[in-house]
Amino acid sequence: MLLDLDQIFDNDRPRVRRALELTPSDLPSAWRELYEERAAIREYSGGMPRELAEHYALQDILEMMRTESR
Repeated sequence: MLLDLDQIFDNDRPRVRRALELTPSDLPSAWRELYEERAAIREYSGGMPRELAEHYALQDILEMMRTESR
């Protein structure tokens, strides 16, 4: 789960759903496996906190998917 900094720092403001909010569960299975692998490597080998490792792994996968679709 990714942190929602807008909600943390400005709780009184109503939350607006972004047009494109993807979570790892939205990924196709092959991409989901790659996401989980990249997140685990960042967390265990890289020493990142889990939430940050997952955040960067999801960014990586979305970029890979974008470049593959060209």
